[in-house]
Amino acid sequence: MRFIKHNGKENQQGFTLIELIVVIAITGAIAGAISAIIMMMMNVITENRAHIDAITQVQNAQRWMEYDIKSARVVELDRGEPVNTTITGTLCLTRFTWEGNEHYIQYFIEEDKLMRHETEKDPTGAGTGTYRTKIAQDVVSGSPQTTFTISTDIARRKSVSIHITVENEESMSGKNRETRDFIIDPRAIF
Repeated sequence: MRFIKHNGKENQQGFTLIELIVVIAITGAIAGAISAIIMMMMNVITENRAHIDAITQVQNAQRWMEYDIKSARVVELDRGEPVNTTITGTLCLTRFTWEGNEHYIQYFIEEDKLMRHETEKDPTGAGTGTYRTKIAQDVVSGSPQTTFTISTDIARRKSVSIHITVENEESMSGKNRETRDFIIDPRAIF
């Protein structure tokens, strides 16, 4: 800071133009750094949310399918495909409640959604309800992305292998993909 003499009057205090420009430049650099950090944090949060969403979709599919397969009496692939065949079509299940109601359940991919369709019939054969539920969205269809396989071992026990991939594009860095493989053993029917 300088003391400036102005027309012979007493000294006045003030900032020079150079000092003001330096202060503005430093303030701008600090504000730019802070805004860059905030933008990075927002990108990380968005990316994490997208990845968590993909994981949640796969886990939800696993929970539904595990419950249905473990309680099913009949587990088969669509079109009467033989055992040890991998398909991308429909997984068909039949289970019965304690009241004797038959539940016929199908899992299939419609556009980019894993769907569950359930038809319920009472012991007389009359339909009591049809339910259609979206189990997961952003499912990548087609082999090898999402497939169902029923296999048997030497003791002729069935197991269902499921390979599911969920992919969403909500993050800044591109697509988030979550792939899970799980094997579910249906209950033994004696």
